[in-house]
Amino acid sequence: HPPFQLILHNSDTTIYQGDYVELKASGAPFYFWSPTDYLTYSQSNNPIATPYEDITYTVTGVSLLQGCPQKESVHIKVIQKDVILPNAFSPNGDGKNDVFRVIGNKFVTVQEFIIFNRWGTEMFRTNDIKKGWDGTYKGIAQDPDVYFYSIRVSYPNGKVQFLKGDVTLVR
Repeated sequence: HPPFQLILHNSDTTIYQGDYVELKASGAPFYFWSPTDYLTYSQSNNPIATPYEDITYTVTGVSLLQGCPQKESVHIKVIQKDVILPNAFSPNGDGKNDVFRVIGNKFVTVQEFIIFNRWGTEMFRTNDIKKGWDGTYKGIAQDPDVYFYSIRVSYPNGKVQFLKGDVTLVR
């Protein structure tokens, strides 16, 4: 049997913390990825990696009949997002996730932060990054539901970013 040729289809890459990358190798009958941290399945030719920190993955291709094991490596650099927005919050007074707010890095300035309910009613508005929505409207606690946000932030270099999405209020 001729020797196999392990091919790693990924090159070194950078992702945001919380994102993922599909690793892909071919050419060998069996695959073993290490370390196994943050991988969906370490003995697959295409596991999903969701690392929270910089990491180098090595894939080892193995064949019982076609020569020695072969190795290839890929490095994933993980960076924090400039703006972090949780996808849920629970304003229950326990001191954890009681307020939905913009968490910004690198001197981000909030120009506009608006929360809407599913019918388009504006529930909250601010331009202060230190303030957030506590799950009330006109002093009344709102029901658990999915709410929508529209955010405009700016950076010291003049860049402006628009963010739209949803957040789940849990009680």
